[in-house]
Amino acid sequence: MLPLLKLTGDKQEHKMREVTDRFADQFELSDEECKVIIPSGTQALFDNCVGWARTYLVKAGLLETPKRWENNVAPAEIQKFVGALHGKKENKVYRKANESRMNT
Repeated sequence: MLPLLKLTGDKQEHKMREVTDRFADQFELSDEECKVIIPSGTQALFDNCVGWARTYLVKAGLLETPKRWENNVAPAEIQKFVGALHGKKENKVYRKANESRMNT
């Protein structure tokens, strides 16, 4: 999830295909690895993982989705939580993010 936050930290809109392609290059995944299909046969495993990361970041209030399949960082939240992400288990940070959203 941290790579997705870092990528979208430029406050530009990013299409999901652009995001998955960049991550495949960044993590040096082969074409075969990118084409592995999830058991339901509906989607590539890597695309599915990136999609779930996006979902959790949106639910935590750390990403905005102005258009379908596009992502923006939620500017007010990102500065607050990026530092917390470094060196901690991410799910704890998202739980903290959700708690702070509920208290505002």
